[in-house]
Amino acid sequence: MRIAEFDIEVEHKVIKNIHLAVYPPDGRVHVSVPNYLKDDEVSMFLYTKLPWIRKQHEEVLAQERQDEREYVSGESHYLLGRRYLLKVIPTMERAHVVRKVKYLEMYVCKDSSTERRRSVMEEFYRAELRPVLESLVGKWAVTMGENPVTFEWSILLMQKQWGSCLTAARKIQFNLLLSRVPLHCIEYIVVHEMAHLKEHRHNKDFVAMLDHYLPDWQMRKKELDEFIALPIMINN
Repeated sequence: MRIAEFDIEVEHKVIKNIHLAVYPPDGRVHVSVPNYLKDDEVSMFLYTKLPWIRKQHEEVLAQERQDEREYVSGESHYLLGRRYLLKVIPTMERAHVVRKVKYLEMYVCKDSSTERRRSVMEEFYRAELRPVLESLVGKWAVTMGENPVTFEWSILLMQKQWGSCLTAARKIQFNLLLSRVPLHCIEYIVVHEMAHLKEHRHNKDFVAMLDHYLPDWQMRKKELDEFIALPIMINN
């Protein structure tokens, strides 16, 4: 649908509320609307949101996909989809990271190497991600009819996948980089990998499970793949 200068993707779905979003890296605008809304009603809604769309579009285009981090003060780092500025604070005590309202404070030795700082940040990310995954895995185990004691899951830094599942062994691995992305994107990966406990292949039965349990999974996947804080392209 063309609204002013924007070509907007309109998706009619079985939902109660309208969901409007502008996605990086190119400022793609997408709106999900209830099935009962007519095109003229959707158009009227979008015209009322034009100032917001323009503002979000400008901000997205002004951003750059993150390159390799050096873990120095002033860098942007993401946690669960939210952007924080890094403050590196010298200390002789235990190296650790503290989350503040707008900052991530990293306490490390003054002469610590980039690799050491990366390791400290990864330890922090792992500690933040684990309770999120514990909650989501527990929730979806109930929903999908899985007994949590019959499968294992772990967190691993991976380069090419958001997650993996050994169906026969009933073992799931989640990528540590999920700690950077929004919660609803993490949830998509949890459902995706837990569906593999029942079906190893990406066949029609697997897709049908995703459609059943998480009807908007394709939108979540697209947002995840385009997330600005990811220096590499990962497929799942």
